[in-house]
Amino acid sequence: MKPLTAGAYAVLLAVWAGSLWTVGWTVPVLFANLPSLVAGDIAAQLFTYLSWGGLVCGAGLIALRTWALPADARRGRDWTLWALLLMVLLTMIGHFGIGAVMDDLRRQVAPLSISESPLRGRFGMLHGISSTLYLIQAMIALVLVARR
Repeated sequence: MKPLTAGAYAVLLAVWAGSLWTVGWTVPVLFANLPSLVAGDIAAQLFTYLSWGGLVCGAGLIALRTWALPADARRGRDWTLWALLLMVLLTMIGHFGIGAVMDDLRRQVAPLSISESPLRGRFGMLHGISSTLYLIQAMIALVLVARR
């Protein structure tokens, strides 16, 4: 990669990976120190911002990677490009799929906390799936940063 392209790539990767890790460590602190209803609202907002930021960073990273790769690597042989595509896909599934359903469940039980509602089992299952997808993203980001 050219120096400017490599620099932009490194910054976008650092911002996305760092955001994933920061939010991952911040949310448990919110729940440990705030009422669950407030912590849940803040966490949902953080994950929304993270998703949109991840989509922007992911699009930029994929564009830079694709533009800078030799023609043979663009034919599907670049594992980094596939990893970035997977991270973007997981972000979309998490935000537009699972996250949207979780937000709807939260709205259905308002003003109660989800933990006080009969929908807590479904919410818990979705939360577990979402957390797993998030962990996969964070681990892919760790590998991408470590290999950089």
